[in-house]
Amino acid sequence: MGISYRDALALLQHTAAGILKDRGPPTEKLPVDKALGRVAAEHHASPICTPPKDTSAMDGYAISSGATVDATVEMPVTFVVQGTNAAGDDPIELPNEPIDGCYPCVEIMTGAQFPISTSNTPFDACVKIEDTVPFGAKSEFQSRHRFVLTRPVRLHANRRFAGGDMQKGDVIVRKGEVVRSRHVMGLASVGVPEVVVRRRLRVAVWTTGNELTRDTDGVRKSSQIFDSNGLFLAAALREAGVDVDLKGILQDDVQSLEEALDSAEAATWDLIITTGAVSKGKFDFIVPALERLRAQVHFHGVAIRPGHPMLFATMDRDCGPVPFFGLPGNPIATAACFRFLVVPFLRQSLDQNPEQPELAELSTKNGGRDMFLASPSHLDCFRHGTVLTGPDGNKMIELSQNQSPAVISQYATSNCWAHIARGCTGESGPIMVQCYPHTPLID
Repeated sequence: MGISYRDALALLQHTAAGILKDRGPPTEKLPVDKALGRVAAEHHASPICTPPKDTSAMDGYAISSGATVDATVEMPVTFVVQGTNAAGDDPIELPNEPIDGCYPCVEIMTGAQFPISTSNTPFDACVKIEDTVPFGAKSEFQSRHRFVLTRPVRLHANRRFAGGDMQKGDVIVRKGEVVRSRHVMGLASVGVPEVVVRRRLRVAVWTTGNELTRDTDGVRKSSQIFDSNGLFLAAALREAGVDVDLKGILQDDVQSLEEALDSAEAATWDLIITTGAVSKGKFDFIVPALERLRAQVHFHGVAIRPGHPMLFATMDRDCGPVPFFGLPGNPIATAACFRFLVVPFLRQSLDQNPEQPELAELSTKNGGRDMFLASPSHLDCFRHGTVLTGPDGNKMIELSQNQSPAVISQYATSNCWAHIARGCTGESGPIMVQCYPHTPLID
């Protein structure tokens, strides 16, 4: 049956750690706004504290909270506005002492610095505009006006402290994380101009089979079928942040693959993927072609279902070893092998941690339990389905009813894979399986 899934993963991760790091510059610097979707090659931390100074959390008035301790409707406290601080202004400096029974305050806008008291009593809180009661009319001079407060204002109300958002050295995006829009916001807010990211991998994809065509203009032989594997792999690789060269459809002979892999362009690829022609049939030419190219086949056959004929090899080139995945030709087998063997290889090559699945209960709907019990215990089996969240917050997977590796329709409407691990019996109680969402592939 071939190598176990666990051993295949270990071999792939070990190979990825060594091969791709030696192929050209592993990293590059990009402006923050150009780094979206790329994998960070190192931690990126804040070079400053934010906010740099104490600021207001909303529009209102900077006051001394101590002046309001005894404020009531019967005994309101009166404040007189001494000026305005907008965001970006230098803070106003003034004494914070009552004059003629009125306490000074400063109109303050969201994000503005608190005024500086030149006396012993600080301006330590912001009262919202809607919590104030107007008192009299505005003065014609200096646009000053008064208001009263009829209840206490707590210390530091609506005040953002310096460093309350980020401290210098706080990590915003970690090595191995995909840069998302939330990271861009964080990096931009502290003035980080560039991000060091992993170089995009470049992958070549071929499909094989005389029966395949990509012509959609209606001119095709009745014996031909549309090539779904090539377009699927190109799309899935792009979802994983990879640059894709979607190549042609190879004819069922050894020479076609030899010529394709012997081109000068082959030196630019970090990885090569083919689908089909990896089994033991008369027209399964991938292995003979690799032998003639003196490639090292690390495994051919994995104890999984679907996808057991797949192989992994490396080919010696002037630029170093080039990894090669030969995936099966059945579409769902192609999808399973890509998700559970190629994606872990890509993650390792980008210095990402192995994906951690969630546990979900297997639903009995659509014959899920019977399907589980029919899965050979000596294999790792991958079944597509739909993950749902129940009223109790727990996840449950309903397997697609038809799991044939040649049936695309139900895979196309699924949203996850269920991994039924080797040796899992589910003899009693609910059956728990590992749940892998279809996306994101790289996170």
